[in-house]
Amino acid sequence: MDANDLNHLTPEVQAYIRALEAQNRQLAERIEVLEELFRLAQLKRFAPSSEKLKDRVFDEAEQLALSV
Repeated sequence: MDANDLNHLTPEVQAYIRALEAQNRQLAERIEVLEELFRLAQLKRFAPSSEKLKDRVFDEAEQLALSV
């Protein structure tokens, strides 16, 4: 809502609408933060672990040594 839309309303209703708009902005910002945290948690959860990478590199090196 812009200021022109609010002019015909009582000051109490205008204040209530402004408070709701402020709360809406805060909640939208919080959602963005939580979505980013969730995305990072998913990346961490499903990223290859260092142990698996070490095992895989070791296995590849061992296989190469055995084939020579």
